[in-house]
Amino acid sequence: MEVVFLDNRTLEILDYGFVDDGFNIILDNVVPQSSTFTVNKESVEASIGNYLYVKETRINYIGIITSIEKKENVTEVKTTDFISILDLKVKLTSYSGNLSVYLLNMIKNAFVSNVDPMQNLPYLSISRDDDIVNGALTFESNTIDSISSVISTLNKVYSLGVYYRIIYDFGKIKGIDLHISKCKRGLILRSDLSIISNLTISDSNTQAVNKVIFYPKDENVSYKSALSYYLLTDGTITQDASHKKRYKNVSVSAKTFADKDYNSLGTTAQNEMLSSSLEHSICFDYIFENKIAVLFEDFKVGDFIEFITPGKTYETMITKVSLKGNLYSANITLGEYRVNLTEKIKLLSKK
Repeated sequence: MEVVFLDNRTLEILDYGFVDDGFNIILDNVVPQSSTFTVNKESVEASIGNYLYVKETRINYIGIITSIEKKENVTEVKTTDFISILDLKVKLTSYSGNLSVYLLNMIKNAFVSNVDPMQNLPYLSISRDDDIVNGALTFESNTIDSISSVISTLNKVYSLGVYYRIIYDFGKIKGIDLHISKCKRGLILRSDLSIISNLTISDSNTQAVNKVIFYPKDENVSYKSALSYYLLTDGTITQDASHKKRYKNVSVSAKTFADKDYNSLGTTAQNEMLSSSLEHSICFDYIFENKIAVLFEDFKVGDFIEFITPGKTYETMITKVSLKGNLYSANITLGEYRVNLTEKIKLLSKK
């Protein structure tokens, strides 16, 4: 496959090269990961911070170059996914309304209309679906956190995600668009499908939280009653204690809330329960193109699926895709639990 090296300020093409089977592309929305490309050139006209773009119709990948190492007759280039620019930490403000607008403005303020002109990316555009996704986010005063952490919450609670694509103008690379869109739900995969192999399942030892009780703080003036939220087997939440889709084995978490937190209690409850329900790691090899569900067309990282095994059915999220050495099969990870020690350390550091 062909890779193109781009200037990170102008998107001007700096160089290009070809990669045979010497690549390992990792897309992971849980822990930071490096991708590796062995380019068939003794040197490349690019530097750390520039972009590597995979010119391949079956996948969509832009990497930020983190290292360039010359080896015998080839050059090894390591990158992080372009979406990692959203790891930028900002001051968070509470919000109630259309959350896709809130997220669009947050990203725009960071990279398009920032008071620091050197932080702005002149080729970057931010777009969103026309869908109205109403909700509320409440943060403590003076909260500093990354844009990606907000996206993680919106992904789990409101099925909102951010995806990127290269924009062309008459065949020439013109820009990069960050698009805010609803994640997909509804895909069902069975573990015994012929397109799935090398299945491994690791569950955490704790039962997922499926009920959250919020107790009012003593100083509350407006809201003085406790509220309970319940996770349903389809991944949604309810306040109906008699709902037929409730989990039979109850696992409870309790929190206190202030008056100002009241409007976002549903968001808080859903985020905690869905995060808890994703404490597993399901890994398998998946044939890239098939008649059931094509990777990157029918599903991608951040989408929710139902995964059926003989022992258990998981309502889970696709959190990692690895492409190593070929575009025929990929290794897919479901859930936010990580088995690999290095990934565990990265996850703890991130938290």
